[in-house]
Amino acid sequence: MESIQTDAICLPIPDMYLAEVRFDNARETGTFIVEHMELYEGDLVYVTGPMQEKVGTVIDVTYHCKIRPSKYERVVAKIDTDLYGEFIPLEHLWVTFDRDCMDKDKMRLWFLSPLTDGECMDSCGFIPFALHNLDNFKISDIRAERGESYYEEHRVVYICLDKGKGYAIVQGSEYYEVTFTYIDDKIHDILCNCYCEGHCKHEYAVLLQLQDLLGDWAVNFDENYAKQEYFAAIDKTVAWNMSISRKYGKIIKLTEESYGGFIVYED
Repeated sequence: MESIQTDAICLPIPDMYLAEVRFDNARETGTFIVEHMELYEGDLVYVTGPMQEKVGTVIDVTYHCKIRPSKYERVVAKIDTDLYGEFIPLEHLWVTFDRDCMDKDKMRLWFLSPLTDGECMDSCGFIPFALHNLDNFKISDIRAERGESYYEEHRVVYICLDKGKGYAIVQGSEYYEVTFTYIDDKIHDILCNCYCEGHCKHEYAVLLQLQDLLGDWAVNFDENYAKQEYFAAIDKTVAWNMSISRKYGKIIKLTEESYGGFIVYED
């Protein structure tokens, strides 16, 4: 733990203290207990209670005070908004083959509270099919058409593949999680945690996005993926707003010139 310097003594940050958190969308603030976590003004967090699905911003911390634990909800996670590593710009995405850059557990918190249900389980049988031939994917034409629209509207905001195990987040009426397995050019399973029975538009959008990424010469997938058996891609606007704009305390406009890298433009 870091320490707090005062005029008289240097006090360690306690294991339990209070943080005031503002929720931008709801325009509400609240005070929450923080345990065994270092928080500072500007950090993004998730909490328990009525605001558990909202991202909050820490606006103040009180390290040394009297606390009645039963009177407060708690901070349950801090969002790591830093991005480090090498990126390949590809249309609306930044792509990386750096395993430590955008791993699933870190990126999930950009979109979903750790208190949400998470991935689903599937007890139905699945027949593997080649990714390049989606005609063998058992989905209705209407759902496939809607999934194609989702893909074209860039609603697959995050996708990764780690030693054949895939994970994606699709923006619909809320954020949905899609898991899949891709080995030897075949999809061996795919499942979304939405409420749709059978295969859905979110899954179809992910398959189209995966097709696009694996087939694009700009990322040289076959050679780069073989080195670490990992890749991830994030929507540029999402990455910009989470990792850059919030860090500078304002919304920074994303221009075509900035698509090639992290470039801060003054208003």
